[in-house]
Amino acid sequence: MKAMLLLSTMLLALAAAARAEVPPVMDHQGYLTTAGGAPVTGTRTMVFTIYDAAEAGQALWTETQSVTVTDGLFNVYLGDVAALPATIFTGQALYLGVRVGTDSEMTPRIRLAAVPYAFASGRDALPAQRWFRDADGDLFGNPYVWVPSVGQPVGYVADSTDCNDGDAAIHPGAEETCDGVDSNCDLADGNPEVCDGQDNDCSGTADDNMVGPLCPLQEGACGGARMICGGVSGWLPCTAANYGSNYEPTEATCDGLDNDCDGVTDESLTGPPCPLQDGVCAGAQMTCGGASGWLPCGTAEYGPHYQPVEDRCDGLDNDCDGMTDEEADCDDGIPCTTDECGDFGCQHALALGYCLIAGTCYADGEANPANECQVCDSARSQTLWSPREDGTPCTGGTCQGGTCTPP
Repeated sequence: MKAMLLLSTMLLALAAAARAEVPPVMDHQGYLTTAGGAPVTGTRTMVFTIYDAAEAGQALWTETQSVTVTDGLFNVYLGDVAALPATIFTGQALYLGVRVGTDSEMTPRIRLAAVPYAFASGRDALPAQRWFRDADGDLFGNPYVWVPSVGQPVGYVADSTDCNDGDAAIHPGAEETCDGVDSNCDLADGNPEVCDGQDNDCSGTADDNMVGPLCPLQEGACGGARMICGGVSGWLPCTAANYGSNYEPTEATCDGLDNDCDGVTDESLTGPPCPLQDGVCAGAQMTCGGASGWLPCGTAEYGPHYQPVEDRCDGLDNDCDGMTDEEADCDDGIPCTTDECGDFGCQHALALGYCLIAGTCYADGEANPANECQVCDSARSQTLWSPREDGTPCTGGTCQGGTCTPP
């Protein structure tokens, strides 16, 4: 024995160019279960008959179809096998009888709802809509029981989301109470868990399995950080505990990370002092090398006057050892000069008893190689040749005015 619940029966209206015409088929949907209430799945032979009375009466039309049923639901077009005669649609009440296989015809017969079509009227009818049965009066309809109608039938509503049309306390939006009943039709006892210190989903634990919203900072070390549920206090503001061990409210660590989560790495850092702080190195700070940390100090940190080994005479402590110009190299390559580093740089003075003429050093008394009547006399000039006394013998004559003159 089978049981069937009517889902819908309606005429499919076909419009003619100038007037209404009789629809050739009717769309019928049903829900088929066993006598025990289990939904049927499979192919079943069904006999459909239209009568002029709810009981007994005359059979006006009948046809047999092989129908596919899935989880109790089926859909057929009446008239696909045997054409529906237009003469039976005269406005009187009609009833559909259904027989499955060798079972007896089901009772009661199904009254066909008024179709959204005016027969032989010569005018178009208003379109019908589906109205869903609201047996418990909670204003939410049974999605499996509906009728087409232009107006709202008594006991029917436009909504089709009720999951229990026999209990007015069960419908979408109803409050869940962890009583084992799906009161709000979301296929679960309880509501989605929220951060409020309550066991909303009826799991036995408050605020469990919660994934917090993202924290405001998401750059750098803060990427992926989420808020923590504080029970009745809701989602707690994000702190270092949320952002992790690399987070710094103000960037202070040289590590190649965006610790303060502002999208910039190792910015505005003040490096530690370099090892050398005397002389030109005073105030030098280490440079951040990202993931390599603080880099060893060199010329870039100590400045352009820095020398690892001092050799300049500039009045500065270039090698930053606390002494100035101690290794300055002022040698100008001229053997007859004294080379000293003074307050104004290297100073080169001719040594006593020497002349520096045309870049060559001569000792006092040395003659000009090109003129023996001229000699170095540092007392008279250290940069020019001095003439010998007139009458001083020279090769081929005597010196006169610094020139060798024959007798």
